[in-house]
Amino acid sequence: MAKLLLYGLQRSGTNFLERILLKNFEVEFLNSNEHRNHPVQKHFRLYDDKHLITPRDYRNDHVFDGFEAFEKALPEPADGYVVISKDPYAWALSYRSWANKCKWPKVDFHPAAEWEAFYGKWLDFSHQTDRIQFVRYVDLLSRSEHVLGAVARRFGIDADEESVVGALDRVPQSGAFTDERKRYYVEQEYLGEMRDTEIAAINHEVSERTLIGLGYERHTASAASLSA
Repeated sequence: MAKLLLYGLQRSGTNFLERILLKNFEVEFLNSNEHRNHPVQKHFRLYDDKHLITPRDYRNDHVFDGFEAFEKALPEPADGYVVISKDPYAWALSYRSWANKCKWPKVDFHPAAEWEAFYGKWLDFSHQTDRIQFVRYVDLLSRSEHVLGAVARRFGIDADEESVVGALDRVPQSGAFTDERKRYYVEQEYLGEMRDTEIAAINHEVSERTLIGLGYERHTASAASLSA
């Protein structure tokens, strides 16, 4: 049985991915929610700039100069690390809504700065090991069989790619998942909800390196207007 660690920022689909992996594969997740500032917590902020950590219970002083140093901070290393992300434009909308619901303190920076720091650090680690698999939330919605097959191949999990089960109707921390909600992400309808200034602010924070590294594209205000 493969022992995995799952990571992603809040509102990126970590619960969704975990449920699907458990439904299809014989895997064990080593994550723990006992201490939210510990490296085994699925939302652990591993980046260097701790000023960007908004939720108080996630604040930590861990700074890692490489993937090996990160693994040494774990109770035990995992066979594989799965990191899920959401398009930064969609994520920023969802994250801000979640932060307001949780009554997190106001910050003096754009949330996309944290997106860049979090996934940029994981990209750095991915150049130092072959045990990291990135997953895009939109792919989990639109081609879950492909995602599951990629995870199975990466970590040597025995699985028949044609027999895996796709998406679930409901996951923790989310409501019922409708076809309309799926289309919202797959067809990037969220861009039509965004002001030009918001798109510009996200573009200012996220780097081309991180966007390309995770398989995303940069959007412009004109593109968002066309999708509205």
